[in-house]
Amino acid sequence: MLEIILGFKVPKVSVHVEHSILISSDFRSVRLDVYASDELKVGYDIETQNEDAGNLAKM
Repeated sequence: MLEIILGFKVPKVSVHVEHSILISSDFRSVRLDVYASDELKVGYDIETQNEDAGNLAKM
């Protein structure tokens, strides 16, 4: 699916659901719906959209 969206070949990925990333030493973090990283250590953040298509960015 990433290859279809991004338009290029993506190496093998590791997927983590509801992944949290610690931002600072005072325990602030970000929770991602889906975080995938490929074998080249490139990270992909995938967020779900529950609204209708009218709210999505136009390309």
